[in-house]
Amino acid sequence: MANLQQLNVDTIKIDRAFTGTVGTASVKVSIVPQILDMADALKLGVIVEGIETEEQRDYFAAADVSYAGQGWFISPPLTLAQLVIFHKERRGL
Repeated sequence: MANLQQLNVDTIKIDRAFTGTVGTASVKVSIVPQILDMADALKLGVIVEGIETEEQRDYFAAADVSYAGQGWFISPPLTLAQLVIFHKERRGL
């Protein structure tokens, strides 16, 4: 945490190794709330990698931190043109 405070960063990314533990009995799942709390304390944005299930999406949506999600539950990989259309549709443009 001390190192994060010294770096000039505004966002952290949660690796899919941690995201995949949400909704399981894995010991690693206990670190996810700590990561979110640390991001909140340091006023960092959060990118969550590997959202593959509705349960994972709901877990992060219920957290008290603003996040951006990546993963097959949200969308398969897109070309740039597809991404622009996807983004416009999500924003209602």
